[in-house]
Amino acid sequence: MKTIKLFAIAAVALIALQSCKKGENDPFLSLKSRDARIVGNWELTTSYSEFRQGFTYDGVTTETVNSSVYENGIEIYKTDSYSDTSEYTSTLEINKDGSSLLRNVYPSEEETESGTWFWSNNTKKKTGIIINGDDYIIDRLAKDELILKEDYQSNYVNPDGSGSSYSRVSTITFTKKK
Repeated sequence: MKTIKLFAIAAVALIALQSCKKGENDPFLSLKSRDARIVGNWELTTSYSEFRQGFTYDGVTTETVNSSVYENGIEIYKTDSYSDTSEYTSTLEINKDGSSLLRNVYPSEEETESGTWFWSNNTKKKTGIIINGDDYIIDRLAKDELILKEDYQSNYVNPDGSGSSYSRVSTITFTKKK
């Protein structure tokens, strides 16, 4: 009988711990809050983005597709007719006071962008974040890994049927710097 009670208590505890997990791919158990895990210096490790832009005029629609892949300090940017490669490192500093600093270091220059960050959905769930004005879904937030996803779409149609559309889908992975 004691074994059954212990098993029941363990099962309830396991379900309760699982419900504390906010993001779909978050660690099973974390002793730190999401606020504590998000704060720190993050280094970009990989990213993939796809941009689609369409225009309709006189019943004819044209669309361009651009993509960007970043891995191991190298970004490859492609359009329908063009390809370019650039080398850089990128770090994102997220501070407890709500400030943020994005730093891109290229071989011949450095760019920095100061800004702010905050949770974009209710402060209890904390599965969305806005960093320097860009809105992301947190796919994974572990003590040493942050995966952000972005899915943005915009459409505009004029009364004459002409218009434009734009979409951007991204997955961005950071590793926490020690």
